[in-house]
Amino acid sequence: MNSDSNTRSPDIITFPSVIFVVFLIIGLITDRALSDILNISGYPMTFGLSFIILGILLLVWSCLTFATAKTCIDVRKSTKQLVTIGPYKYSRNPMYLGYVLMYLGISIFFGHMATLLLLIPCLFALHYFAIEKEENYLKTKFGEQYLTYSSKVRRWF
Repeated sequence: MNSDSNTRSPDIITFPSVIFVVFLIIGLITDRALSDILNISGYPMTFGLSFIILGILLLVWSCLTFATAKTCIDVRKSTKQLVTIGPYKYSRNPMYLGYVLMYLGISIFFGHMATLLLLIPCLFALHYFAIEKEENYLKTKFGEQYLTYSSKVRRWF
Protein backbone atom coordinates (compact mmCIF):
# COMPACT_ATOMS: atom_id res chain seq x y z
CA MET A 1 0.00 0.00 0.00
CA ASN A 2 1.16 3.49 -0.84
CA SER A 3 0.78 6.20 1.75
CA ASP A 4 1.14 9.36 -0.34
CA SER A 5 -1.61 11.96 -0.79
CA ASN A 6 -2.96 10.17 -3.89
CA THR A 7 -4.30 7.37 -1.71
CA ARG A 8 -6.44 9.50 0.60
CA SER A 9 -9.51 9.47 -1.64
CA PRO A 10 -10.49 9.11 -5.30
CA ASP A 11 -11.11 12.90 -5.61
CA ILE A 12 -14.71 12.51 -6.78
CA ILE A 13 -16.79 15.69 -6.65
CA THR A 14 -20.17 14.13 -5.89
CA PHE A 15 -21.81 10.80 -5.20
CA PRO A 16 -22.21 8.82 -8.45
CA SER A 17 -25.88 8.32 -7.54
CA VAL A 18 -26.29 12.09 -7.99
CA ILE A 19 -25.15 11.72 -11.62
CA PHE A 20 -27.91 9.16 -12.21
CA VAL A 21 -30.54 11.29 -10.47
CA VAL A 22 -29.61 14.43 -12.44
CA PHE A 23 -29.90 12.62 -15.79
CA LEU A 24 -33.10 10.90 -14.67
CA ILE A 25 -34.70 14.23 -13.69
CA ILE A 26 -33.61 15.88 -16.96
CA GLY A 27 -35.05 12.92 -18.87
CA LEU A 28 -38.33 12.97 -16.98
CA ILE A 29 -38.70 16.73 -17.51
CA THR A 30 -37.90 16.32 -21.22
CA ASP A 31 -40.40 13.48 -21.53
CA ARG A 32 -43.02 15.55 -19.71
CA ALA A 33 -42.43 18.48 -22.08
CA LEU A 34 -42.63 16.27 -25.17
CA SER A 35 -45.45 14.17 -23.66
CA ASP A 36 -46.78 11.89 -26.39
CA ILE A 37 -44.03 12.44 -28.95
CA LEU A 38 -41.36 10.24 -27.35
CA ASN A 39 -43.38 7.83 -25.22
CA ILE A 40 -42.73 4.13 -25.66
CA SER A 41 -46.08 2.63 -26.57
CA GLY A 42 -47.15 -0.68 -25.12
CA TYR A 43 -44.43 -0.61 -22.48
CA PRO A 44 -44.79 -3.39 -19.96
CA MET A 45 -44.89 -2.00 -16.44
CA THR A 46 -43.93 -5.35 -14.89
CA PHE A 47 -40.86 -5.53 -17.13
CA GLY A 48 -39.74 -2.11 -15.89
CA LEU A 49 -40.57 -3.00 -12.30
CA SER A 50 -38.43 -6.15 -12.63
CA PHE A 51 -35.41 -4.02 -13.56
CA ILE A 52 -36.08 -1.67 -10.64
CA ILE A 53 -36.28 -4.53 -8.15
CA LEU A 54 -33.19 -6.23 -9.58
CA GLY A 55 -31.27 -2.95 -9.33
CA ILE A 56 -32.35 -2.40 -5.73
CA LEU A 57 -31.38 -5.96 -4.76
CA LEU A 58 -27.95 -5.60 -6.40
CA LEU A 59 -27.41 -2.25 -4.69
CA VAL A 60 -28.38 -3.63 -1.28
CA TRP A 61 -26.16 -6.70 -1.75
CA SER A 62 -23.25 -4.45 -2.73
CA CYS A 63 -23.74 -2.18 0.29
CA LEU A 64 -24.01 -5.15 2.66
CA THR A 65 -20.78 -6.54 1.19
CA PHE A 66 -19.03 -3.24 1.94
CA ALA A 67 -20.43 -3.28 5.48
CA THR A 68 -19.22 -6.87 5.97
CA ALA A 69 -15.76 -5.84 4.74
CA LYS A 70 -15.86 -2.89 7.18
CA THR A 71 -14.84 -0.40 4.54
CA CYS A 72 -16.28 2.99 3.62
CA ILE A 73 -19.03 3.16 1.00
CA ASP A 74 -18.59 6.93 0.52
CA VAL A 75 -16.58 7.30 -2.72
CA ARG A 76 -15.22 10.62 -1.51
CA LYS A 77 -13.37 8.97 1.38
CA SER A 78 -10.48 6.56 1.66
CA THR A 79 -11.21 2.85 1.44
CA LYS A 80 -9.68 0.46 3.95
CA GLN A 81 -9.51 -2.59 1.74
CA LEU A 82 -10.17 -3.83 -1.76
CA VAL A 83 -13.53 -5.61 -1.79
CA THR A 84 -13.51 -8.64 -4.08
CA ILE A 85 -16.27 -10.78 -2.56
CA GLY A 86 -20.04 -10.95 -3.07
CA PRO A 87 -21.14 -9.12 -6.21
CA TYR A 88 -17.60 -7.78 -6.60
CA LYS A 89 -16.53 -11.26 -7.73
CA TYR A 90 -18.58 -10.66 -10.90
CA SER A 91 -18.42 -6.89 -11.44
CA ARG A 92 -16.03 -4.15 -10.35
CA ASN A 93 -19.00 -1.77 -10.23
CA PRO A 94 -22.08 -3.64 -9.01
CA MET A 95 -23.49 -0.54 -7.28
CA TYR A 96 -23.38 1.38 -10.54
CA LEU A 97 -24.86 -1.59 -12.33
CA GLY A 98 -27.68 -1.53 -9.78
CA TYR A 99 -28.28 2.15 -10.54
CA VAL A 100 -28.28 1.42 -14.28
CA LEU A 101 -30.89 -1.31 -13.79
CA MET A 102 -33.07 1.00 -11.70
CA TYR A 103 -32.71 3.80 -14.25
CA LEU A 104 -33.67 1.42 -17.08
CA GLY A 105 -36.58 0.14 -15.04
CA ILE A 106 -37.95 3.61 -14.33
CA SER A 107 -37.65 4.55 -18.02
CA ILE A 108 -39.43 1.38 -19.14
CA PHE A 109 -42.02 1.49 -16.34
CA PHE A 110 -43.18 4.95 -17.37
CA GLY A 111 -42.50 4.45 -21.09
CA HIS A 112 -40.18 7.44 -21.34
CA MET A 113 -37.91 7.34 -24.39
CA ALA A 114 -35.99 10.59 -23.71
CA THR A 115 -35.17 9.38 -20.21
CA LEU A 116 -33.98 6.07 -21.63
CA LEU A 117 -31.83 7.78 -24.27
CA LEU A 118 -30.21 10.00 -21.64
CA LEU A 119 -28.76 6.89 -20.00
CA ILE A 120 -26.03 6.96 -22.67
CA PRO A 121 -24.58 10.39 -21.75
CA CYS A 122 -25.21 9.50 -18.11
CA LEU A 123 -22.87 6.52 -18.44
CA PHE A 124 -20.23 8.70 -20.13
CA ALA A 125 -20.46 11.20 -17.25
CA LEU A 126 -20.27 8.39 -14.72
CA HIS A 127 -17.20 6.96 -16.43
CA TYR A 128 -15.40 10.30 -16.61
CA PHE A 129 -16.38 11.76 -13.22
CA ALA A 130 -16.37 8.60 -11.10
CA ILE A 131 -15.12 5.32 -12.55
CA GLU A 132 -11.84 6.62 -14.02
CA LYS A 133 -11.01 8.45 -10.80
CA GLU A 134 -11.91 5.45 -8.64
CA GLU A 135 -9.84 3.08 -10.75
CA ASN A 136 -6.80 5.37 -10.68
CA TYR A 137 -7.19 5.73 -6.91
CA LEU A 138 -7.45 1.96 -6.41
CA LYS A 139 -4.40 1.35 -8.65
CA THR A 140 -2.41 3.82 -6.58
CA LYS A 141 -3.62 2.56 -3.23
CA PHE A 142 -3.61 -1.21 -3.82
CA GLY A 143 -1.14 -1.54 -6.69
CA GLU A 144 -0.65 -5.08 -7.95
CA GLN A 145 -3.59 -6.40 -5.90
CA TYR A 146 -5.98 -4.12 -7.81
CA LEU A 147 -4.34 -4.80 -11.17
CA THR A 148 -4.74 -8.55 -10.64
CA TYR A 149 -8.37 -8.09 -9.56
CA SER A 150 -9.20 -5.82 -12.51
CA SER A 151 -7.64 -8.27 -14.94
CA LYS A 152 -9.96 -11.02 -13.67
CA VAL A 153 -13.20 -9.11 -13.06
CA ARG A 154 -14.91 -7.00 -15.72
CA ARG A 155 -15.90 -3.41 -15.10
CA TRP A 156 -19.64 -4.04 -15.54
CA PHE A 157 -20.46 -7.76 -15.91
